[in-house]
Amino acid sequence: MKYHKKNKFDVTFETLNSVIKKIMDFKQNLSSKTSFLGFDGYIDSLYFLVKSRKDALNFQKMKKMNEFAEFVSKVAGSSGNIERILKKKTSGGFAPNTAKALNALGIKINLVAAMGYPNIYDVFTSLSSKESINAISFSNPGETLGLEFHDGKVLLPDFSNIIK
Repeated sequence: MKYHKKNKFDVTFETLNSVIKKIMDFKQNLSSKTSFLGFDGYIDSLYFLVKSRKDALNFQKMKKMNEFAEFVSKVAGSSGNIERILKKKTSGGFAPNTAKALNALGIKINLVAAMGYPNIYDVFTSLSSKESINAISFSNPGETLGLEFHDGKVLLPDFSNIIK
């Protein structure tokens, strides 16, 4: 379908061409940029929690954070047990996550972060294996245990590996 101007004030076609040119210029400019990022690095283990289990294959997830809070409140002063099921394990931390995003835009990255020492951990391979990312690790990563709900996350970081 070919576009036809509605009136003399219609600048739709000119605006579209201007935006396309700006995007192309922006993309070309980004590919010539290099960024330095550091210094954190985490392995994020993201879980969902089981509210109730009928049998080995049938269970109900905790969907909202207040379900978790209510459970913790009920067992205060005693003990409680909540089953967690690993959803995914991934690389995390500000520097690695920002490196992924900027590199996806075409920017070359020098990344100095805690991704494993003396060898970079497998979870960071998606970063360290790219030619457009110069990944240097100086320490082992921290770890974050994340509890995911439909309405948010509870993140429990442990950065003791980074400072060893």
